[in-house]
Amino acid sequence: MTQQVPQPPRLAGYSYVRVLGHGSTATVYLYRQQGIERDVAVKVSVEQVDGRIADAFRAEARAMAALPSHPSILSTYDAGVTDDSRYYLVFEYAPGGTLKDVLCDHVLDVPHMLSMGVHLAGAVATAHRAGIVHRDIKTSNVLITGQQLPALADFGIAVTAYDHSSTGYSLP
Repeated sequence: MTQQVPQPPRLAGYSYVRVLGHGSTATVYLYRQQGIERDVAVKVSVEQVDGRIADAFRAEARAMAALPSHPSILSTYDAGVTDDSRYYLVFEYAPGGTLKDVLCDHVLDVPHMLSMGVHLAGAVATAHRAGIVHRDIKTSNVLITGQQLPALADFGIAVTAYDHSSTGYSLP
């Protein structure tokens, strides 16, 4: 059974372009930011905001905002609640898709994989220096930017380095 993708919300200052991806908790849309004319990815919760969903989206927004700028960490631009009460986050658009998709379509040579590893290790080290632990690094959470660099994304279950209250991971 195919899951229906929710209608894209109307967001002031943004024009809807198309759906980028859909998961169990959120849909990611491509929007064009008006005024400065840049493409952005907008992650919108599938369900209307309730305490649990709002907490998860706010935690992701706070984790991403707390990170120092790094070319291999996806930039966060904005966050809010839509007119129909869904939470959204606005991110840098990574036109190269996910590393998972790239690896399904291409075999990467050793120098390319090593270079990606170095970039991602720098991203993880930057996050750790800021006290943020990602907890869900996988090929579908690594996006390829317009500069063809890998960028770590989806800090949805990230915690501070001092939070030992829970563990988090995605099932394979």
